[in-house]
Parts: sequence; structure tokens; C-alpha cells
Amino acid sequence: MFGLPGADVADLLRAGYLKPAEQGGYDVASRLNSLLSRSKAIELPDRSKNVVSLASARFALDRRLVVPWSRLLNAVFDGSIPIVGVKRARGNLLSNIMLDDFDALASIIKELSSDARENERGFLTQREVAIIFGKSRSLVRDLIKSGILSPAATVCEIVALRARYFFSFELKDLAIIHRGCDNDIIEHLRRAGIAAVNVGATSLWPHGAAKSYLADKETVRKLEWVSVGETCRA
Repeated sequence: MFGLPGADVADLLRAGYLKPAEQGGYDVASRLNSLLSRSKAIELPDRSKNVVSLASARFALDRRLVVPWSRLLNAVFDGSIPIVGVKRARGNLLSNIMLDDFDALASIIKELSSDARENERGFLTQREVAIIFGKSRSLVRDLIKSGILSPAATVCEIVALRARYFFSFELKDLAIIHRGCDNDIIEHLRRAGIAAVNVGATSLWPHGAAKSYLADKETVRKLEWVSVGETCRA
């Protein structure tokens, strides 16, 4: 329902999300119904280039993948993180909750990640890795075939990978998240002669070169958001 790896579901269990209120839980079913009823009258804007799903925005902004989903969901349900609406589409909840105002989400992620310990989860299934990326398992298989990712990856390995590369899809999301940016980030990088590693349907851009070029060009105005805590403890 949420579209989360097992460890994140365990976090929701600890936070009481998956128990009814009479058992001391969060009563997530009631909160979901309330969220959906409030958003029924909200149509997703035609300017679809200016909206990003909650799952994709969290992936782009929380490079260490340490911010608890229970805290983010609580902020969505209590209105601290404003949403545009909920897509009526197949898929999980987190990929269907859409945002066009990212300041609150960015502030919460910055606050929570500053004190969070590195993620020490165990091995992930390929499906769980795909969920973290917000993409299909074919991307994960392509990364494994290319030798970029281990067949049994950990969150720590994914964090280390992201310290080396930006994915094309996350750069596009960052251009939307940081309002006023040039949305044609990928074309800028190509014209600059920065070599990407093409993997299946996406490309991986060298983190240092891409970040330096984009910062110089002011293509991404708040690039410091994506440089927080890019290391992972061995």
C-alpha cells in the first residue's frame, strides 16, 4: 500500500501506523480516508512539470536515506507538508501523493537528517531497491548487470553510489523542487561535455562534475541541499 521496503514498514509498525487507534495505533486507514476526501476536489495541475511525488522528492532530498517515513507521513497527514492532490492511478500511496511546494519537506528532511544515524539495514531485495529508486526492477537489473550495484545491495551501498553519481531522473526532480531552475538540466550537462554512464533507460552523471557545473551556471539554485551527508559508514 505504501510502496516501502520492509525496514521502512517496520518503522511504521514501531510508530503504530499499522494498528487501529483503539489498540494505541495511529489509525492510518482513517488518516488516509481523510487525506483522500480532502483531495478529491483537488485536480492535479496541467503544469505537470511542476509537481513531484512525495516518494521522488524524498529520494532527491534525503541522500542518506535516513529520514523516517513515519515522520514524513505524519507531516503530510497533519498538513505540515502541503500536497497538490492524490493521483487516481495504480501504484503505491507515496508515489501518488503529489507536491508542488517543497519548502516544508526540505526543512523537515534537513532537520531530521542532521542528527540521524547512518542507515545500517541489512541486504535489500531487488524489488526493495526498485522501490527506493521509485523505478522498475528493470533499472535495478541493469545496474547489477553493469557492475554498478551488487545483486544484494544495502542502503549503505546505495548511499555510496549516490555520492558518486546523480541519476538523470533525480536531477530532473531537483530542477522542479528548486523552483526557478532551468528544467533542461540534462541537456546542459550534455552540452558541457560531461560524460554520463548510460544504464538502461537512465544515465548516471558524475556527482562532482555535474554539481560543480550546475552550481557555476546557477542551474540549481540551492544545490547545497543535495550535498548534505553524502557518506555512509562502512
